[in-house]
Amino acid sequence: MHVKIARWDTKEVIVEGEYKSVAECMVKNREKSFYRADFHGSDLSRANLRKADFCEADLRKAYLGEADLREADLSGTDLRGTDLRGADLCGALR
Repeated sequence: MHVKIARWDTKEVIVEGEYKSVAECMVKNREKSFYRADFHGSDLSRANLRKADFCEADLRKAYLGEADLREADLSGTDLRGTDLRGADLCGALR
């Protein structure tokens, strides 16, 4: 599937390409900063997103069930309606 992740404020493309899922794209590009990225409604379940930079990202209604978010930067992130059941948030910044 074609995945394109862009900033919600400037629409600047952070990463774009062919992946099996949005979660796979995140894992393969986890060294990138997803500052202010738009993940509204995305399925990131079971993804290893340890230490990911989601500062001020839009994660509204995203599914992060069982995702590894240890030490991730979630400061300023919009998490309204986000499903975090089973996610590992140990050491995550909020």
